[in-house]
Amino acid sequence: MAEKQKIYQKLPGKTRNFFTGFHRVWQGRDHLLAVDNRGFSEDYKRFYYKDIQALVMRKTAWGKIVNAIFGLVLSGFFFGAYKFAESTPEAAWVMGGIAVLIVLLIAYNCWRGPTCTCHIKTAIQTEKLPSINRIKVFHKVMARVQPLIRDAQGTLDPQTMQSRIAATERFTMGRRGPVPAASAHADNPEDLPPVAGWAHLALFLTLIVSGALVVLSILDHRLILSVLGSFAYVAITFLLITALVKQSRGMIDKALKAVTWSTLGYLMVLFMFGYVINVMVAIKNPELANNHMAMVRKTLTIAPQENKVVYAANLFAAVCSFGLGISGMLLTLGHLRTRRACAAVTAGGLKPDERPIP
Repeated sequence: MAEKQKIYQKLPGKTRNFFTGFHRVWQGRDHLLAVDNRGFSEDYKRFYYKDIQALVMRKTAWGKIVNAIFGLVLSGFFFGAYKFAESTPEAAWVMGGIAVLIVLLIAYNCWRGPTCTCHIKTAIQTEKLPSINRIKVFHKVMARVQPLIRDAQGTLDPQTMQSRIAATERFTMGRRGPVPAASAHADNPEDLPPVAGWAHLALFLTLIVSGALVVLSILDHRLILSVLGSFAYVAITFLLITALVKQSRGMIDKALKAVTWSTLGYLMVLFMFGYVINVMVAIKNPELANNHMAMVRKTLTIAPQENKVVYAANLFAAVCSFGLGISGMLLTLGHLRTRRACAAVTAGGLKPDERPIP
């Protein structure tokens, strides 16, 4: 029986994200096929080699940010393992094991190389290719795709290329009127509509409230404060996801965007603190291992003054909650003022019948 010929071949690179799904690009005979799998649905986009104008790669600092966050978490676990080496060897072993795992994750991230974003541009659209998120992957993809694009479009000699560039410049200089908003919106991310900012404001206000609850718990620990703090962290997680989605779809100040992403790192560190505390409670109270509610209640009733890890977690939470909350709220208020000013300028512009005729 004759072997069935494959129509598509996998290109290097793939991305699996909890929020956006699974992404991959396939190489066809006369086009590229971008597949976006979101669990219950799949989207397919074809980019024919004869229509592709450019593959644009931009280096990003996301890999370094991830390593910095991992490094911060790693230092906390190393410090915890050192502090509990004599008093609680079991907890020290657990922290040491997690620290080794984090070291392996940092090494793997460094081995994958610098991160990047990649966009594919045609005459009518510019689409992001999430699967090409490393510079190494981009070069591998270009090595396979560039000859196919050249075969489909042909090559230009230097004289023809210079003459076409000159003709394009003369056409651009001779045009009248502004560039259509739709074209600018597609090619320039800065032309995206500004983010409303209310999700960010609610996020940072909730962070300040949670910081106040943590300070009160340190001064006078009560079960109700721990319960309210837990609800506050659930609200922070929901608002953070909403804010990240909003800022990915619109224009926002870079500093405000950085504070929002830093909040995600803060929640990751706090989650690791909570995991360590739960492990310590389970080791000291093995009879509660099968009773989840009793385990949660026992964890919430631990006073910061009674446990060094709980005290360190509360102190870290208080500092980060107030720092991120206050700085983020000030940046968000500035963003809202700028947005209102831009809206006022737009509303006070010329009416259609008052515009000069070109």
